[in-house]
Amino acid sequence: MTNISNQVRVFHELHQSGCFVIPNPWDLGSARLLAQLGFPALATTSAGFAGGDFTSVAELADLGVRRISVGGTLARAAWTGFLEAAREIATQGTFTGLARAVPFAEIDGSFS
Repeated sequence: MTNISNQVRVFHELHQSGCFVIPNPWDLGSARLLAQLGFPALATTSAGFAGGDFTSVAELADLGVRRISVGGTLARAAWTGFLEAAREIATQGTFTGLARAVPFAEIDGSFS
C-alpha cells in the first residue's frame, strides 16, 4: 500500500465515528498540549506562519504532525517579493531587487 493510500485509509477510519475534530494549533505550546490530549491528528494553517513559532518540519513531526500546509504561505512569500520589487521601482527608480529573481532555467527545471 502506498503512503498516500495508507493516509487516505487512516483519515477515512477517523471519520467512522460520524464526527472527527482536527484541532489547529497556532504555536508549539498548543500543538504539544493537543498532542498530549490524545488527538489522533493535528492540522496546520500555513504551518503556523500566521504568527506561530514553528521552526522546522522535524519539530512538527515530533509532535505527531504528518501533513503540513504551506501553500498560502508560499503564495504570500511570492507576492512579497513582487511587491517589494515593484515598490523599489516606484519609489527609488531602481531595479536592484530584481537581482534576486530565480533564473528561468531553474524554474523550468523544477517542472521536469
